[in-house]
Amino acid sequence: MRLNYPNAFDLLGAKLNVQVSKITVSKIDEKRCVMRKLSLFIVVFFCSSLAFSDTLTEKQVHQLIDRMDSAINAKDAKAVLEEMSDNIEIVINIEAQGQTQTMRPSKAEYKDMLVATWVHYSEYKYDRGNTKISINNDQAVISADITESININGQEMTGQSKEKVTVQIVDDKPKITKVVAFTSM
Repeated sequence: MRLNYPNAFDLLGAKLNVQVSKITVSKIDEKRCVMRKLSLFIVVFFCSSLAFSDTLTEKQVHQLIDRMDSAINAKDAKAVLEEMSDNIEIVINIEAQGQTQTMRPSKAEYKDMLVATWVHYSEYKYDRGNTKISINNDQAVISADITESININGQEMTGQSKEKVTVQIVDDKPKITKVVAFTSM
Protein backbone atom coordinates (compact mmCIF):
# COMPACT_ATOMS: atom_id res chain seq x y z
CA MET A 1 0.00 0.00 0.00
CA ARG A 2 1.41 3.26 -1.01
CA LEU A 3 0.57 6.54 0.73
CA ASN A 4 0.34 9.48 -1.54
CA TYR A 5 2.05 12.41 0.17
CA PRO A 6 2.40 15.61 -1.73
CA ASN A 7 5.95 16.42 -2.43
CA ALA A 8 7.57 19.61 -1.18
CA PHE A 9 7.04 21.37 -4.50
CA ASP A 10 3.32 20.67 -4.38
CA LEU A 11 3.10 22.03 -0.85
CA LEU A 12 5.18 25.08 -1.75
CA GLY A 13 3.07 25.74 -4.86
CA ALA A 14 -0.17 25.48 -2.91
CA LYS A 15 1.21 27.84 -0.29
CA LEU A 16 2.31 30.34 -2.98
CA ASN A 17 -1.12 30.16 -4.62
CA VAL A 18 -2.74 30.91 -1.28
CA GLN A 19 -0.35 33.83 -0.70
CA VAL A 20 -0.91 35.21 -4.23
CA SER A 21 -4.66 34.84 -3.77
CA LYS A 22 -4.51 36.73 -0.48
CA ILE A 23 -2.48 39.54 -2.06
CA THR A 24 -4.83 39.73 -5.04
CA VAL A 25 -7.89 39.74 -2.79
CA SER A 26 -6.39 42.37 -0.49
CA LYS A 27 -5.51 44.63 -3.48
CA ILE A 28 -9.04 44.22 -4.85
CA ASP A 29 -10.46 45.02 -1.40
CA GLU A 30 -8.16 48.03 -1.16
CA LYS A 31 -9.33 49.29 -4.57
CA ARG A 32 -12.97 48.77 -3.57
CA CYS A 33 -12.38 50.68 -0.34
CA VAL A 34 -10.76 53.57 -2.23
CA MET A 35 -13.63 53.58 -4.74
CA ARG A 36 -16.19 53.58 -1.93
CA LYS A 37 -14.44 56.50 -0.23
CA LEU A 38 -14.25 58.38 -3.52
CA SER A 39 -17.92 57.68 -4.25
CA LEU A 40 -18.90 58.83 -0.77
CA PHE A 41 -16.88 62.03 -1.20
CA ILE A 42 -18.52 62.75 -4.56
CA VAL A 43 -22.01 62.14 -3.16
CA VAL A 44 -21.38 64.32 -0.10
CA PHE A 45 -19.82 67.09 -2.20
CA PHE A 46 -22.64 66.98 -4.76
CA CYS A 47 -25.35 66.99 -2.10
CA SER A 48 -23.73 69.84 -0.20
CA SER A 49 -23.41 71.89 -3.38
CA LEU A 50 -27.08 71.28 -4.10
CA ALA A 51 -28.02 72.20 -0.56
CA PHE A 52 -26.19 75.51 -0.78
CA SER A 53 -26.95 76.37 -4.41
CA ASP A 54 -30.27 77.90 -3.36
CA THR A 55 -28.72 79.94 -0.55
CA LEU A 56 -28.38 83.64 -1.21
CA THR A 57 -25.50 85.66 0.13
CA GLU A 58 -25.56 89.31 1.09
CA LYS A 59 -22.88 89.94 -1.54
CA GLN A 60 -25.13 88.50 -4.29
CA VAL A 61 -28.03 90.68 -3.15
CA HIS A 62 -25.90 93.85 -3.08
CA GLN A 63 -24.58 93.04 -6.56
CA LEU A 64 -28.14 92.61 -7.85
CA ILE A 65 -29.17 95.95 -6.28
CA ASP A 66 -26.16 97.67 -7.88
CA ARG A 67 -26.97 96.18 -11.31
CA MET A 68 -30.63 97.25 -11.01
CA ASP A 69 -29.76 100.79 -9.92
CA SER A 70 -27.24 101.12 -12.76
CA ALA A 71 -29.72 99.79 -15.32
CA ILE A 72 -32.48 102.13 -14.12
CA ASN A 73 -30.20 105.18 -14.12
CA ALA A 74 -28.99 104.21 -17.62
CA LYS A 75 -32.65 103.81 -18.70
CA ASP A 76 -31.83 100.29 -19.90
CA ALA A 77 -35.11 98.36 -19.73
CA LYS A 78 -33.53 95.16 -21.07
CA ALA A 79 -30.94 95.14 -18.27
CA VAL A 80 -33.67 95.82 -15.68
CA LEU A 81 -35.73 92.88 -16.91
CA GLU A 82 -32.70 90.55 -16.94
CA GLU A 83 -32.66 90.81 -13.14
CA MET A 84 -36.30 89.65 -12.92
CA SER A 85 -37.60 86.10 -13.05
CA ASP A 86 -39.92 85.23 -15.91
CA ASN A 87 -42.74 84.62 -13.41
CA ILE A 88 -42.25 87.82 -11.43
CA GLU A 89 -45.19 89.20 -9.49
CA ILE A 90 -45.39 92.99 -9.62
CA VAL A 91 -47.84 94.97 -7.50
CA ILE A 92 -47.79 98.76 -7.70
CA ASN A 93 -50.10 100.75 -5.41
CA ILE A 94 -50.25 104.42 -6.42
CA GLU A 95 -51.86 107.05 -4.23
CA ALA A 96 -52.56 110.37 -5.92
CA GLN A 97 -55.04 113.07 -4.94
CA GLY A 98 -56.55 110.92 -2.19
CA GLN A 99 -57.23 107.91 -4.39
CA THR A 100 -55.33 104.64 -4.61
CA GLN A 101 -54.95 102.63 -7.76
CA THR A 102 -53.41 99.15 -7.83
CA MET A 103 -51.67 97.85 -10.92
CA ARG A 104 -50.42 94.30 -11.48
CA PRO A 105 -48.43 94.47 -14.70
CA SER A 106 -46.80 91.44 -16.27
CA LYS A 107 -43.08 91.54 -16.91
CA ALA A 108 -43.71 92.63 -20.53
CA GLU A 109 -46.19 95.32 -19.46
CA TYR A 110 -43.71 96.59 -16.87
CA LYS A 111 -41.06 96.89 -19.59
CA ASP A 112 -43.50 98.92 -21.72
CA MET A 113 -44.20 101.20 -18.72
CA LEU A 114 -40.47 101.79 -18.17
CA VAL A 115 -39.77 102.50 -21.83
CA ALA A 116 -42.76 104.86 -22.14
CA THR A 117 -41.71 106.79 -19.03
CA TRP A 118 -38.12 107.13 -20.16
CA VAL A 119 -39.01 108.05 -23.76
CA HIS A 120 -41.87 110.49 -23.18
CA TYR A 121 -40.72 112.34 -20.08
CA SER A 122 -37.50 114.27 -19.77
CA GLU A 123 -35.14 114.53 -16.85
CA TYR A 124 -35.96 111.21 -15.22
CA LYS A 125 -34.23 110.87 -11.85
CA TYR A 126 -34.05 107.82 -9.61
CA ASP A 127 -32.69 107.40 -6.10
CA ARG A 128 -32.71 104.51 -3.61
CA GLY A 129 -32.33 105.10 0.12
CA ASN A 130 -32.89 103.44 3.49
CA THR A 131 -32.14 100.03 1.97
CA LYS A 132 -32.51 97.06 4.31
CA ILE A 133 -31.81 93.44 3.42
CA SER A 134 -33.17 90.40 5.21
CA ILE A 135 -31.86 87.01 4.07
CA ASN A 136 -33.38 83.66 4.97
CA ASN A 137 -31.52 80.85 3.12
CA ASP A 138 -33.50 80.60 -0.11
CA GLN A 139 -34.72 84.18 -0.38
CA ALA A 140 -33.90 87.77 0.45
CA VAL A 141 -36.30 90.61 1.08
CA ILE A 142 -35.08 94.09 0.24
CA SER A 143 -36.99 97.06 1.57
CA ALA A 144 -36.10 100.52 0.35
CA ASP A 145 -37.36 104.04 -0.11
CA ILE A 146 -37.36 105.02 -3.78
CA THR A 147 -37.64 108.54 -5.13
CA GLU A 148 -38.41 109.03 -8.82
CA SER A 149 -38.98 112.30 -10.57
CA ILE A 150 -39.84 113.27 -14.13
CA ASN A 151 -40.39 116.52 -15.94
CA ILE A 152 -43.82 116.91 -17.55
CA ASN A 153 -44.17 120.03 -19.71
CA GLY A 154 -41.62 121.91 -17.63
CA GLN A 155 -43.09 120.85 -14.29
CA GLU A 156 -41.26 118.37 -12.07
CA MET A 157 -43.37 115.55 -10.69
CA THR A 158 -41.94 113.42 -7.86
CA GLY A 159 -43.09 110.08 -6.50
CA GLN A 160 -42.00 108.50 -3.22
CA SER A 161 -42.22 104.72 -2.97
CA LYS A 162 -41.79 102.15 -0.25
CA GLU A 163 -40.70 98.98 -2.01
CA LYS A 164 -40.41 95.40 -0.88
CA VAL A 165 -38.52 93.24 -3.33
CA THR A 166 -38.12 89.47 -2.99
CA VAL A 167 -35.03 87.83 -4.47
CA GLN A 168 -34.59 84.08 -4.95
CA ILE A 169 -32.20 81.81 -6.81
CA VAL A 170 -33.75 80.98 -10.20
CA ASP A 171 -31.75 78.89 -12.67
CA ASP A 172 -28.68 79.27 -10.42
CA LYS A 173 -28.87 83.08 -10.45
CA PRO A 174 -30.35 85.58 -8.00
CA LYS A 175 -33.52 86.96 -9.59
CA ILE A 176 -36.25 89.30 -8.43
CA THR A 177 -39.40 87.22 -8.03
CA LYS A 178 -41.72 89.80 -6.46
CA VAL A 179 -42.02 93.58 -6.22
CA VAL A 180 -44.58 95.35 -4.06
CA ALA A 181 -44.51 99.14 -4.18
CA PHE A 182 -46.57 101.75 -2.34
CA THR A 183 -46.16 105.03 -4.19
CA SER A 184 -47.47 108.46 -3.32
CA MET A 185 -47.41 111.34 -5.79
